[in-house]
Amino acid sequence: MLKHLTGIEYKHIKYFYNIMFLDENEIKIAKLEDAESIAKLYLEATDAMHAIGITQWNYDYPLISDVIKDIENGALYKIVLEGEIAAVIALNQVQDEQYKAVNWQGKEQTALIIHRLAVRPKFQRRGLAKTLCLFAEQFALKNGLESIRLDTYSENVSSINLYRKLDYVQYDNEMFFNGNIPPFYPFEKVLKKA
Repeated sequence: MLKHLTGIEYKHIKYFYNIMFLDENEIKIAKLEDAESIAKLYLEATDAMHAIGITQWNYDYPLISDVIKDIENGALYKIVLEGEIAAVIALNQVQDEQYKAVNWQGKEQTALIIHRLAVRPKFQRRGLAKTLCLFAEQFALKNGLESIRLDTYSENVSSINLYRKLDYVQYDNEMFFNGNIPPFYPFEKVLKKA
């Protein structure tokens, strides 16, 4: 059946198939030798956001030092596609001081925090951010955690829509990071055990 498709159609179906059946075994913990590639991924993502007017990140954050710290703490996970690191996510329980002002549903000690989720621009719009969010849910449940928290930039409509589609609750609190004037909004998802 696939042999009747054009090269482009075949490539998209093959890619869709690979993403649909990407499992947690294909999401790997990042290693120190990945640090430069991941730092470059963050720069490419920053450039892409700036090109459409989203100043969520600047060129002072995230830095390679943030990448190395996440790797050394065993908190950074990657998806590799076509021989490149295509997407990353940092998972830990570190919460910014501003999180204390939010009236979260879940308990603080049982919350997993998502940080620095990014997809290399050439791999965007292929479901990788969603895949990493779903991985975070499984990671949380396997580690006895009951909720996921994160913050996202108020002008990053794509991210906000993703979290809403994944049933995250958005709170009205406003947070400010990296010298940004537009705020970041907190989101939370309380997980249901299977």
